[in-house]
Amino acid sequence: MAESQLFSDGVDRLLKAIRPYGGPDRVAFPQNLTETAARRSPGEVLHAWFVRLVNDFCEGHPKRVAIDDNIAVFVTIGVMPFSYALWARSDPGSA
Repeated sequence: MAESQLFSDGVDRLLKAIRPYGGPDRVAFPQNLTETAARRSPGEVLHAWFVRLVNDFCEGHPKRVAIDDNIAVFVTIGVMPFSYALWARSDPGSA
């Protein structure tokens, strides 16, 4: 019997890539994405940022970071030993 799928193939790829348990102290999706490169430059519009990351880290193929139709994800996570909770926010300027 085939195993049921809970998420799309893209979400499954993302979850597999960011499982930090017992692994390195930093994980990313795509794996070669750096924290510095993931930041938007001052004045860089969102579309230009997305195109830059796709070109630099996905060889120009946005489907490599697509988790569903019209949804793409770039992730960097720092993992601290013995930490049980991680947090993230989409707008570093927000409080």
